[in-house]
Amino acid sequence: MFAHVNLGVSDFEQAFAFYSCVLHTLQLELKFKEDSKSWAAWQSPGQPRLLFIINKPLNGAAASAGNGQMIVNRARFLILDLFHWRVKISRRSLFE
Repeated sequence: MFAHVNLGVSDFEQAFAFYSCVLHTLQLELKFKEDSKSWAAWQSPGQPRLLFIINKPLNGAAASAGNGQMIVNRARFLILDLFHWRVKISRRSLFE
């Protein structure tokens, strides 16, 4: 259902140390860490989604309830898949 959960953090290094321990215990693997962009992501082994992401907010302000947090669901991806499937079916019927 969810594509990723993004958690804004004010102190990236401290948050990375904390979440590395917690998520390792939950058997999530580090997918990437980019110190220059102050962000990192973990995921379950062998699964393309759900990503758990931490990062400093892009606007440079402190992380807060309305800044840096995001949950993205897969519904938009499923809707696009359905749309493309319907287009294929309609195109097929046009050319048969």
